[in-house]
Amino acid sequence: MKWSLKLPEWVPFHKRATIGMDLGISGVKIVRFAGGPAFAEGSVSCWFYPGPVLEKEEQERVPFREFLVANHLADARVVCNIEDPSLKIRRVDLPKMPDADLREAIRWQLRDVVDGNVADYVVRYSVMEDYLTGETKKLALLVYAIKKEIIQGRVGFLRRL
Repeated sequence: MKWSLKLPEWVPFHKRATIGMDLGISGVKIVRFAGGPAFAEGSVSCWFYPGPVLEKEEQERVPFREFLVANHLADARVVCNIEDPSLKIRRVDLPKMPDADLREAIRWQLRDVVDGNVADYVVRYSVMEDYLTGETKKLALLVYAIKKEIIQGRVGFLRRL
């Protein structure tokens, strides 16, 4: 199954082809944002690949690779969902500070949230809001942490696909 639509100019994906993948139990949902010889510039196209693509089963990955090539999806950058019990997502409010200090402060805030050492986790954040409390400038952040080994495993799996 496939459908397409035109992206507005302000959407950043129109410059570089990107595939979003949701690896599910019943199938893989794929969205390709823009670009490439087989696609209109600034478009979004979607596919559904039925059946799971398991990390341990090489024979199940071969038809999926062929599906990617046949649909001109093998040449784009990939972003993918990751579900794992080690994934922690929290709102953190901190005073505004330089980026290096902010990254360290975020890691400090997560020490009681993660299982084990924060150094074993990949930590990223998004700024939700910039606000004032009295005379202090603060940031409301959405913070994500997931074990490094999980990220390395998923990246390796996607490369093998």
